[in-house]
Amino acid sequence: MIKESDRQFEKRLFWGLLGFFLVAIGVSSYLHFFVPEFLRVPQETGLPEYLWPVPVLSEPGGYIFGFLCCYHCFRTRGLWQTMLVLFGSFLFTGILENILILSGRFGLVPPTYYFSNMGILWLGEVPVAVCTGWFIFAYSCIYIVEVLFGPKRRVWNALAGSALAVNIDLWMDPLASHPAMHSWTWLTENTFCIFTIPLSNFLGWFGLIFLLALLWDKSADWGRSQGYRRATWKFFLWIPILDIMLALLLYTSWRFLINPLLGGLNLDIMPLRIN
Repeated sequence: MIKESDRQFEKRLFWGLLGFFLVAIGVSSYLHFFVPEFLRVPQETGLPEYLWPVPVLSEPGGYIFGFLCCYHCFRTRGLWQTMLVLFGSFLFTGILENILILSGRFGLVPPTYYFSNMGILWLGEVPVAVCTGWFIFAYSCIYIVEVLFGPKRRVWNALAGSALAVNIDLWMDPLASHPAMHSWTWLTENTFCIFTIPLSNFLGWFGLIFLLALLWDKSADWGRSQGYRRATWKFFLWIPILDIMLALLLYTSWRFLINPLLGGLNLDIMPLRIN
């Protein structure tokens, strides 16, 4: 049974988080399109004419699927847990992706990647459609493994959900980043790739969803024992800490392990040759 104080808090939290993200998205979208020099936004030539409807149709389509996931989570977990996994996914994704993109763009690390042709709404230098996609995959994979293995095997479920998400990403990213689609551009050089995608991308997918799943699951315990207010502060405090730790882990593994040992290799599917 939810306490009345917790019920009142989750309503204020909803409007507070919604307002924060609307302002952040509005400012980011304005800077991206109207003040591109502020964050040194790369200038793109745009999609080929035969693909022009893709971003127009895919962006609202992704939001519809995101809404359906939110509705399902609301019916099964309640408003508070829905807000944590939704806005937590946006923060997890937004912080980590912006760290990786902007640190490479401003010379703190070698160039990494950037997004292009992914819609009109942005959170920093990450399209909102990408954040929504992270939420859809994270929540869906977490829910699927809980149905398969039960809710009590927390670490195992986090591992299985992360592996499931990476399995989907193995075929999705090569298609989306192909020059014909041009959803984003990789700038990394001499690194180990799988299907032309740097291995660090798949490690990031795994780590991000694994940490989100564990943190979201733990927040339910905090909410029951400490109340929604304190549990919420702890949940959102841990997000930037884990993001920074994951970004450092990805960079150090790429810089000192993956590149020295496997740099330049690309595990790809060889095309069929007909003589």
